[in-house]
Amino acid sequence: MELEDFLMQYQETKSEIEECENRLMELEFPQRGNKIQNGDHAGISNQPEEYMIIKDRLERKIQILKAKLPRQKKKIERFLNRLNPRKAKILRKKYIEGLNSMELASWMHVKPKSALAALRYTIEYARPIYEEYFTSKPHKEV
Repeated sequence: MELEDFLMQYQETKSEIEECENRLMELEFPQRGNKIQNGDHAGISNQPEEYMIIKDRLERKIQILKAKLPRQKKKIERFLNRLNPRKAKILRKKYIEGLNSMELASWMHVKPKSALAALRYTIEYARPIYEEYFTSKPHKEV
């Protein structure tokens, strides 16, 4: 797993939870996101059994993802604690708190181009440490 993928897994899991919750809301309140009115097929039939199966799968997936979220955050934090505190703070803002490039630049009080350059520099700094971190000891994937 590459460094960027490792760092992004927390934000990806959060967005996946949000997508599942939105889909669940569409199932419970069809007028909210009724795709049939727009000419699209909603993907569910009028049979209550199928509705309950889809709803149960979504609820179970949300529950699994929410249980996985703290472990991912702790794993990323454990890696970030091995870095220089200033560099770790930049990566934490970007990948844990989920700031986009404009918000990151605002937080750093610089222009977006400079913020992206600092982020690239920090990632290049962290790459060898990441490779050492995951090759030095057998690591269990979450």
